[in-house]
Amino acid sequence: MKLATFLAGMVASSTLVAIVASSAGLPLSAIIGLVVLTLVVAQLLYLGLILLLTRAERQRREAEQPSETQSSTDLAIAGNRGEARRG
Repeated sequence: MKLATFLAGMVASSTLVAIVASSAGLPLSAIIGLVVLTLVVAQLLYLGLILLLTRAERQRREAEQPSETQSSTDLAIAGNRGEARRG
């Protein structure tokens, strides 16, 4: 998701909330509060989306590549054997 798309969605949803709250006859302070609440909720939803996408990408990469810990363990064992022969 592009940032510009997200910002356009935030502006559109905030405008819609302001219009609905205004048509409901709410005072200006309540309208501003609802708009701010809408912006905060949108930010939290976007953060959650980013976290889910990051987790899915990490799982996809782990499934594609073999574990690096196994290869580093193999190297460490081979290195220890070489040192034992020299000593």
